[in-house]
Amino acid sequence: MKGLVVSDHKISSLAGQQILKLGGNAADAAVAVAAAMTVIDPYMAGLGGYGYALIYNASEDKVHGIDYIGTAPLKASIDLFTEEKPWEDYKPSTEGMLSALVPGIVAGWLEVLDQLGTMKFSDVLKPAIELAKGHRVSKKIYSFYESIKSIAGTIPDNERIFYSQGHFPKPGETLSQPSLAHTLETLALRGGKDYYEGSIARKMVSAIRDRGGMISMEDLARYQAIKTIPVSGKYRDYEIYSHRPGSSGITILQWLNILEGFDFSGKLTDEKNAHLFLEAGKLALRDDDRWNTGKINASVPIEKLTSKDYASRQRSNIKDKASFYKLVSTPAKYGSLTKHHCTCDERGNVVAMTETQMYGFDRIGVIGELGFNINSGMCYFSLDPNHHERIEPGARPRYVMSPTIAFKDDEIISAGAAGGWTIPQTITQTLFKFMQFGMGVQEAVSSPRFVLRYRYNSIPYSPGTVVDVEAGIPQNTVSALVRRGHKISVPSHIKDYRPGWTYGFGAVNALSWSKKSMEGGAESRRDGCVAKVV
Repeated sequence: MKGLVVSDHKISSLAGQQILKLGGNAADAAVAVAAAMTVIDPYMAGLGGYGYALIYNASEDKVHGIDYIGTAPLKASIDLFTEEKPWEDYKPSTEGMLSALVPGIVAGWLEVLDQLGTMKFSDVLKPAIELAKGHRVSKKIYSFYESIKSIAGTIPDNERIFYSQGHFPKPGETLSQPSLAHTLETLALRGGKDYYEGSIARKMVSAIRDRGGMISMEDLARYQAIKTIPVSGKYRDYEIYSHRPGSSGITILQWLNILEGFDFSGKLTDEKNAHLFLEAGKLALRDDDRWNTGKINASVPIEKLTSKDYASRQRSNIKDKASFYKLVSTPAKYGSLTKHHCTCDERGNVVAMTETQMYGFDRIGVIGELGFNINSGMCYFSLDPNHHERIEPGARPRYVMSPTIAFKDDEIISAGAAGGWTIPQTITQTLFKFMQFGMGVQEAVSSPRFVLRYRYNSIPYSPGTVVDVEAGIPQNTVSALVRRGHKISVPSHIKDYRPGWTYGFGAVNALSWSKKSMEGGAESRRDGCVAKVV
């Protein structure tokens, strides 16, 4: 079957390509890529993680959402974390087994296959199983894992598997993960039920309890991926779908609604265009911070926030000078420990998947017997008992991951991102470059970005808020933004920026599909790769 795969790494893109060549469709390839990524880049997403997916079913002409974010264990309570302040970086809600959400990733994969897939779960896992038995390490992967060795390498199982020679395997050397291969083989043989109720579940719970965690067999058995209705809106001639609240999908739609009322010419990096883009983003992200929640039954005013009338009122607040606003919530920051990939096939089916596990790899470490680590997703809850994102048993926290799909005539574009607080910003920026300024999808992904310092200074933007500017933004634009009152910085000024990280400007993967052509937009800031079947 013809199709296309875009992911953070060549090896994972080739895994999806392999499935397409065997006759699988976009959903089959997407799950194969996700499984391969847990092997190649276990820091960004692993078998102990969770995520969101958006699926366009061409035969139905309908977009479906899947929420497989982890849930708080039934024994979770704010009292367990009262020694720390909300969102603080190094405390029980981000460090150690108490920080683990019930993982949803396997349930999410199975739901993707159930919604659209044509192949058996065991078949789409085969590429990942072979990769776990041994694969060659890339230069960027080596550089990144070496950069975190001082933390990650102190955990015994991590040291044994990844740093046994005193360093991570060098570029071109082979990394083998036999325990992970065995776990993937068990999933292939026994199915996802083993992960939530069988031998994998028992080993997981035993390891979690031994390390002071609280996830139980009941927690795992109760977990379900949720079918969701995407949020939708329009930007000029494009119809746009993104994931429901919990993600920042409503923020992307709101941001584009505000921009739609302005006249644009030239390039996004021109002074006026850049200023309007940044100011519209402040307003949209402010509402995200005020209203957004991952709690399924919470009341979020979606219709209001994504309406053209509300956007018109917000647009009137944008001035020629940079604006700053009073705080909505406690200043804090998000991690960027995430990956996104997207796939399409010859029928026009499209799948976009964004997955994460937060700080699990370097702060909790691998469970040696299983070969994967547990997430540390409790850090996305608030410890303020009066906050709408407070810890509650069984609840899902809010995340900024926002897989998005847009349509115009027979053309489809899909985009998603990694990068913590940059995610809704880089997705909106990529779509805007494509829809408004006519860039090709690869150019829209690769061209230089600017992002608002989301969560370092908090949302909304108090005086002192920084705009991070990537190399390639014209100096005259930067100078003009300063004259308009914007505070400008560069990635080296970000507190925990390290060489090889995309933390400053996110990591986007995107694609476009039409009846005549397919194009992938792979993230050059990582090892992004497009793999086609023609």
